[in-house]
Amino acid sequence: MKKIYTLLICFFIMPLFLNAQSLEEALEIMDADEITLDGGDFNIDLDGLDYDFSEDEPKKPFSFKRAKFELGLLNLNAGFANDFLSAGDFFTETMVLNIHDLDKGLRFNLGADITPFYFAVNKNDVWGFGLSTNVSVLGIVGISGNLLSLSKVKNDPSDIGGAVFAEIAPNGFFHVQKFKVTVKPALYFPLFLIKPPKKGSNFSYTYKPDKSKGQTELMVDFDLRLYAGHTAFFPLDDEDESPGLTASPGFDISATVQYPLSEVLGLSGIHRILDFDVGVDVVSLPFIPGSMTSYMESKMKIGSDKPITSFDDLSDLMSSPDDEEDDESSAYGEEKINVLRPFKMLVWAEWRPFEKQTFTFYPSLGFAVSPIYVRKFSMEGGMTARMNLKDLFIVDLGVNYNDRLWRNSIDMAINLRAFELDLGVDMRSQRFGKSFTAAGVGAAVGLKFGW
Repeated sequence: MKKIYTLLICFFIMPLFLNAQSLEEALEIMDADEITLDGGDFNIDLDGLDYDFSEDEPKKPFSFKRAKFELGLLNLNAGFANDFLSAGDFFTETMVLNIHDLDKGLRFNLGADITPFYFAVNKNDVWGFGLSTNVSVLGIVGISGNLLSLSKVKNDPSDIGGAVFAEIAPNGFFHVQKFKVTVKPALYFPLFLIKPPKKGSNFSYTYKPDKSKGQTELMVDFDLRLYAGHTAFFPLDDEDESPGLTASPGFDISATVQYPLSEVLGLSGIHRILDFDVGVDVVSLPFIPGSMTSYMESKMKIGSDKPITSFDDLSDLMSSPDDEEDDESSAYGEEKINVLRPFKMLVWAEWRPFEKQTFTFYPSLGFAVSPIYVRKFSMEGGMTARMNLKDLFIVDLGVNYNDRLWRNSIDMAINLRAFELDLGVDMRSQRFGKSFTAAGVGAAVGLKFGW
């Protein structure tokens, strides 16, 4: 529109320039103080009145993204998984199970992540802050394949563990030159915990046949401690004693750093397909560990570390639970332990190969350390593809290995700016092949409001 005004002004003032001998004379004729022509910008100052005929500024592409604040309520993600049975096994007239698959072990996983409330304030994507609350639940059972196949082995461990944490965490993001930094310090409280001892496991199996001596050593040893953060879960020694907390909170920090590497190296200017950012996620880096004191302990031993030389020995071993070799007991006690949440570190990229940025890809690779497993270290990683239509409709398709589970997921968001509904489903399993057969499933739902 301003181009039309510029042409009209030029049409009326051009005769003045044709009759004038110089620019100064033209200014006197127009009674103007200054004329400026700089590329597409054309300015005339007439007796202090400034007429600006600059080119229109490019408009930002329309988006439904909330640029001011966001409020989330009752965001929930829950699921379960195993690596033996698939959904199709339950919908056949005759269920056929391959017992040889048990040689690899039998694993179960149950998890949930609940965010009852959070809010975030965003200042033009330059800086922001917020606050969130969260409850996370994780339970795992991993029975050794050696136990299920009665293989020859000594002190073979199995996994039995779990944890429930409550969290309150402020968060914020800001920019340092070209780096975007997000920080979330968290105060977490351990509610329940089952974890293996420092050495060995809380569930072990031994089977040592010796044909040359005609004897066998057979034993299953179970020793599990369940810690709880409140005396309400345990009987009180004194009836006059009031219930109270038996755990103390811990403190850890999560952070993300994002950097436009291709822009800095000039790669995005060579070809659009080379446009990407890189980032690092650090999750639950411990600073102050939480602690728990009260526990309930269950012990059970089946078998004996003494050699079995005859059928009578085996019969005696299995017949009486009162024998020294076969003991089962439960007890309550107190012993202070430090409690850390699972730690993760991931390196990832945000790859934008197309000009309109409708499609974005997020590869990632990293590791995790979880104290509730016997083998605490595991790898993490995967790939997620996103389709984003003006932030109105967003769909994520992912194949990822996180928390020792393969997940094939589809998540979608319907965003009307003032209101957003998030939905997601996934198939999951501890084995990659089983994750495509619905050996486990998960679901997510969330509500967001803002502007």
